[in-house]
Amino acid sequence: MADLQAQLLTGGDLLEITAQNPDRHYELVAGEVIELSPPGIEHAQVENLTAYLLTAFNKQARLGRVLTGEAGFYTRSDETTVRAADVAFISYQRLPAEQTNPGYGRVAPELVVEVVSPHDRADKIEEKVQEWLDFGVLLVWVIYPQTRRIHVFQSGQPVLILRAGETISADPALPGFCAPVIEFFSG
Repeated sequence: MADLQAQLLTGGDLLEITAQNPDRHYELVAGEVIELSPPGIEHAQVENLTAYLLTAFNKQARLGRVLTGEAGFYTRSDETTVRAADVAFISYQRLPAEQTNPGYGRVAPELVVEVVSPHDRADKIEEKVQEWLDFGVLLVWVIYPQTRRIHVFQSGQPVLILRAGETISADPALPGFCAPVIEFFSG
């Protein structure tokens, strides 16, 4: 058993791999490096619009940080799993403004946004959502560009499915934020 654990990679190893391959994105799941495919144009546009909407609100509210670029977080109690968020919001309550964090995050953001690509598997998305919630994320949005829907996950609550004609709220993760769902899809 010790042999198997000795072979597991850590977040430190992932930082080195990423430094050697700066144009690639990875996650680390249970000590195994998983290379992420570059997002397609539609995925990137939805990710950008989401970050824009959250940043515009947060610029006025000044509640925390909006993160993009596959921000990595240690989502388990050890260093063998680093998950990447397409977009995340972390409050100054959880990560104070004056505190820097040069490596992967150890504090859970309040909101994580995952944008689904055509090649993503439903079971892997569900696994990742549950991992985010178990980590302490209050709200996970899974955005489906092709159907223009957003699935909202919150611990202990049924999944909320929102369509283009509806409005999404980020309460309790980002109090006061709301926007028409269609704004996440039209740039």
